[in-house]
Amino acid sequence: MISCFIPIVVLVDTSGERTEVLKALYDLQYAIQDDIELREQSDICVIFYGDTVHAEEFIRGVDFMPFDFFQTADSACLNQGLHEALKLLALRKKMYRTEGVNYCCPRLLVLSTGLISDINFKNEICK
Repeated sequence: MISCFIPIVVLVDTSGERTEVLKALYDLQYAIQDDIELREQSDICVIFYGDTVHAEEFIRGVDFMPFDFFQTADSACLNQGLHEALKLLALRKKMYRTEGVNYCCPRLLVLSTGLISDINFKNEICK
């Protein structure tokens, strides 16, 4: 019986070398698969950020499988990725409340090897 769901957003940097980021995604998968409660209770959304931001749909932890992202980018729009992550977490929490589902504090993981290149977006995220 699931006591509460845990919404998790994983921000994945597609700029620069992706070997370390892919390794981190696989480490996350192993951690989820090794934890029975986390595997059953987590809802995971992966957001790729580089030159653009691309969000996947939320999936259950039991179905989470790392996958290679389509192409590397020259820049890292982390702030835009954070904005999208916060928006999706808010929508997920609203969905849980509407459906009467208990949920735990959301988690936000950032897997990055690059620098932030969208500085102008920073002030909005800080709010």
